Amino acid sequence: MEKNIAADILELWDKYDGSMEKYDIVSCVKGCYLIHEFFVTLGVPAMHPVANTIKTSCDSLEKIYEGDETKMIGVQSILEEVAKDRKGKRVMTQYQKAALALVHVMEFILTFLKNSVLEEGKFDSPKAAGRAAYADTLSKHHNWAVKKIYNAGMAACPNLNSICCGLFRHKKGTMDVTEAHKAYVKEHIAICIGKGEPLLATLASGLDFEVKEE
Repeated sequence: MEKNIAADILELWDKYDGSMEKYDIVSCVKGCYLIHEFFVTLGVPAMHPVANTIKTSCDSLEKIYEGDETKMIGVQSILEEVAKDRKGKRVMTQYQKAALALVHVMEFILTFLKNSVLEEGKFDSPKAAGRAAYADTLSKHHNWAVKKIYNAGMAACPNLNSICCGLFRHKKGTMDVTEAHKAYVKEHIAICIGKGEPLLATLASGLDFEVKEE
């Protein structure tokens, strides 16, 4: 099977063994950049806000090591960063804010892929799968205006064939998707979700404190 984004992500996420102290920020950011590549390749307007959030958050986190991959600090160090407001109460640093935004959007992506790929038959359409994923994740962090934009965009969610195209770095409709491709994608998405969900849960718990603006 040709080189694809799902396999590339697994190479990076396989380094995560449950310890945020050992899991390095370079692998974390590179894996998320690959997901950004997937959505850009897919070329679906509904996913543009998601792709933009990933890119903005990763760009911010990348500044930690400034392109120097020898600065392999653990993700735990970001979670333990301390910034305080004038009253001495802990607030989020810029890197923690970027990490939290990334957690929220990645939760949506994994849920969307689970709905659209692994539980394809559970939903009447890609739109229904996308809206259900949004309702369970990102919508909890959006105001009514943003929710309206996202829900409208979900009407153009990609189906399994389009997702296969994007993961194999092909534009929508430019690849002859076979049953073998679908089976491969389902297998790798299941592994990605299995790796990604505990990683996100650990990140989320590490950022679970009252947020005050700096």
